[in-house]
Amino acid sequence: MNRNVGRWAGIISFTVLTGCAPVYYGPNTQNVPLLSEKGEYNVAVTGSHQLLEFQVSGSPTNNLGMQLNGSWYIPERDSGDRGAGYYTDAGIGFYKAFGPKNMLVFETYAIGGIGGVRNTFEPRTWSNTYGTIYSNLSRYGVQPVFGVKWKYLDGAVSARFVGLSYFNTSGNLVFESTNQREYLAQNRHSFLIEPAVTLRAGIDVIKVQLQFVGSYNVSNPDFHQRGASVTIGLVASPTRGRQK
Repeated sequence: MNRNVGRWAGIISFTVLTGCAPVYYGPNTQNVPLLSEKGEYNVAVTGSHQLLEFQVSGSPTNNLGMQLNGSWYIPERDSGDRGAGYYTDAGIGFYKAFGPKNMLVFETYAIGGIGGVRNTFEPRTWSNTYGTIYSNLSRYGVQPVFGVKWKYLDGAVSARFVGLSYFNTSGNLVFESTNQREYLAQNRHSFLIEPAVTLRAGIDVIKVQLQFVGSYNVSNPDFHQRGASVTIGLVASPTRGRQK
């Protein structure tokens, strides 16, 4: 199945439209700070060929972590179908470094944010498909993280446990005779579980990051969404290991 138009992989992969079916959600890159001490901070640029993301995180005081994230889907057009999306969120939480040389890190964040999606299908009389739909959405929940930090390599496993809600939906999109405004109204709220694996390699203060994120809709297993995304990026940590 070709899912090549405006994938919302984010704040997300995120909400998108594709050439074969509307897709209203996809997991974006998880911000995995792996903070160890007061004054440490990270700046990251990640994404894919259709997604651009900017992430910041830091520790203003001992054991307190904060993060801010933005995701934008580059508008694409395929056979007259178009889609684009955005998402922005923030988080605050607790972290604890422990083990030999504080190499092990546990974090947990309360996260929440809002976004939007716009999907357009060209008319297909043979399948009764046509129109445009726009919707805002919100996502809120918790994100625990467990990771290991070395000088040249980091690794982490994490998960988002979040609620997903749609609001301010407008437009006239009909897909294969199904009114999509009614479809989103019937599936307005969902609970998602999104596990992720993150790997980083490089020098102490800047690393290349590769992340795989899955997404399982517990409430609506057949909901029109993406089930996974893979992103790559750069993570800069200028104060890593330098705070006293």
